[in-house]
Parts: sequence; C-alpha cells; structure tokens
Amino acid sequence: MSISENQWQSLKHVSKGDFRYPDKLVWGAVLAFDNLVDLIGKKPVVLSDWREYDPKNPNSRHNVGDAIDAAWPNVDSIKLLKQVEDSGLFDGIGIYQNERGAVSFHFDTRGTHARWGGIITHPVDPNTNRTGKQIEYVAMATVVDLIKKKGGLIVLILIGLWLLSLQSEK
Repeated sequence: MSISENQWQSLKHVSKGDFRYPDKLVWGAVLAFDNLVDLIGKKPVVLSDWREYDPKNPNSRHNVGDAIDAAWPNVDSIKLLKQVEDSGLFDGIGIYQNERGAVSFHFDTRGTHARWGGIITHPVDPNTNRTGKQIEYVAMATVVDLIKKKGGLIVLILIGLWLLSLQSEK
C-alpha cells in the first residue's frame, strides 16, 4: 500500500522528493526516519531506500521498502549511533565505514532486533579491471572502535588491502 499524500504532508523534515522510490516505501519506516531527523536536528543525505530484489541479498529489508541508508556528513557518528539506539525508532541498525573514512547508516523496521557493522571496500576485479563493492561484516563494536581511534582510516586501508589479497588468491 502506497503512502498517501496526507501522510507525506504530515512529515516535519523529510518529503517524498528525498527518496528515490517513495511509492515503494513502508509508512512506518518513513515516519521513524522523519522522527530520527527531528532527534538529530540535521537532515541527512539519503543514500538508498527501496531496492529491487537481489538474489545475492534475498533477505534485504530494502526489498520490502522498510529500510533506509543515510549519512550525516560532519556529525559525530558515535554520538548519532547512541541517539539512534536510545530512541528505539528502528529494529535494525547498521553502521558502515568505507576506505575513505566516510560513515553511513542503515535503518529498518523489520520487527526484530538486529545490529551489525561493516567495512566497505571497493576492490578492483583483476579480470575485468572494474571496481566492485564489497562489505566485510564485523561486530558493530569493531567499526565503532575504528571510527573512534585516530588512524582508523589507516586500519581500514590495511583491511581493504588484506581483503584484496584474499580475493586474488581465489
């Protein structure tokens, strides 16, 4: 069921235009996200919302429209993570850091508690010479520690190089 125009107009901080596929989103996820933006006090960059079914990730909450990925540049990611956790707005919360040090979040209303972290790298496939996206899932605490530590970017680059070496051995 699509979100009605009245529901979209009732939101304080986000609008239909903030999303790539607004007609495929679940109202509860959008409302929770709007409340999160109110809590944080700054509008994020929405990175992803609904996605077409992907056989590589058949259980993705994006497939059903109740997941949103976002980033808040220049906001303390650890403080934001604590605010999200304390708010109770989302069932699923993921935090990612890429090899350039950028942090992004995943939020969903799956109905069950889930927490995770991931390190995103973009290795080059030696056969095609194209860059791909790879996520190494780790404990959320590991990603949080890397973000907190000075030099975390260096650690992430080393992890990325290690992952590349594993790929080249296959």
